[in-house]
Amino acid sequence: QLYIQVEYDYEYEAKDKKIVIKQGEKYILVKKTNDDWWQVKRDENSKPFYVPAQYVKEIPRKA
Repeated sequence: QLYIQVEYDYEYEAKDKKIVIKQGEKYILVKKTNDDWWQVKRDENSKPFYVPAQYVKEIPRKA
């Protein structure tokens, strides 16, 4: 399982809700959908959502 960390604050309106990510937050990486948007989720039980790939970085796996 891969994780990402938010580098910069970002928010946008998605269908019926507002998506807000804050610098320093960590999320589970579901899929690198394309170069611009990655699909992530807060935890195993939450619904996936998209974050801008330029605003996050992948956290290296610990050996």
